Amino acid sequence: MTTTPSTPSQTHTLIIEDNLESIFDILKEAVLAHRDGIRVSINFSNIRARGDIITSIQKPSQGAVSFLKLFDKALGTIDSKEKKEKPDIAILNVDHPDILEFLSYESHFSMKVGVTKEFIKAVEEDAMFELVDPRTGQKVNQLNARGVYDLISEKTMSSDESGIIYLDEASNLNIPQREQQPLNENQNSLPFTEESKTQAEEIIPPPVVAMA
Repeated sequence: MTTTPSTPSQTHTLIIEDNLESIFDILKEAVLAHRDGIRVSINFSNIRARGDIITSIQKPSQGAVSFLKLFDKALGTIDSKEKKEKPDIAILNVDHPDILEFLSYESHFSMKVGVTKEFIKAVEEDAMFELVDPRTGQKVNQLNARGVYDLISEKTMSSDESGIIYLDEASNLNIPQREQQPLNENQNSLPFTEESKTQAEEIIPPPVVAMA
């Protein structure tokens, strides 16, 4: 479990690991922060994908979005002491196998997608990119990058924030990619072409049990 200290004017960053203890510890922490009027940013990317077998019970996982729904409902039932200027944030990395389900889910969260330079390059080249099993690190599928980028754009058109968080920025902090904290949206600085810069500026932004 990784967190950052917060005040009501800051965002409380929470990263869920792929086990029940972490999931429900983070849920409690998120609910308490939400109650106190603190904005929370929750990264669901470590949770294994829908259909991945939980070996301890020999049943398939319901995936990251099932847990997002749990958090969504829990936070939605708790009133805040102070009115927050912006909604809470849910993050899933673009290479997570559940990314399309994530982008199709309607939530009270501000939905953000963690992307890499490789994904942005694939968008510019209208190429495929790999989906990676967060538990094994193995490549499991491919999607068209530009199509996913368009879905992110559509998902976030009703918000005033960027729907993209740049994971490569975390390399300066020596944080492993699959365990890194979401970055402040002001740190977005990947090299786009002029066309993709324009596309990014037009984006108005926009996670059962998973255990071994």
